[in-house]
Amino acid sequence: MRVNRISASSEALGGAGAVNLGCACDIVIAGGRLLRNGASDTFILSTPSPQAGCALYCTFRDTGRDKNRYNVTTVYEWLDATGIDHELPGELLARRT
Repeated sequence: MRVNRISASSEALGGAGAVNLGCACDIVIAGGRLLRNGASDTFILSTPSPQAGCALYCTFRDTGRDKNRYNVTTVYEWLDATGIDHELPGELLARRT
C-alpha cells in the first residue's frame, strides 16, 4: 500500500490562542510512502489543517486529562489499483509524556 495522507483531530490539538476545540493536524506525503506487508513506519503530523480559530502550527494543549482521544484518518491506495484513495478511520487514546 502507499500512504498518501494522515490526519488527526482532538481537543488536545490547537495551540496557544486557538479558539476552537478539536483542531486538526495532518501530513500530506508527496508521492506517498510505500508500506509492504508487515512493514511499519512513523509519521509526524506537523501541518495544521486550515480551520478558523485554530493555531497556525500543530501543537498539543493541556486538557488536564490523563489520556486524550484522537480521531485519526489514513488515506492510502493499493499498489495494484493506484489512483483510487481509500480512507481508514480510527481512534487513538494517548498519554502525553
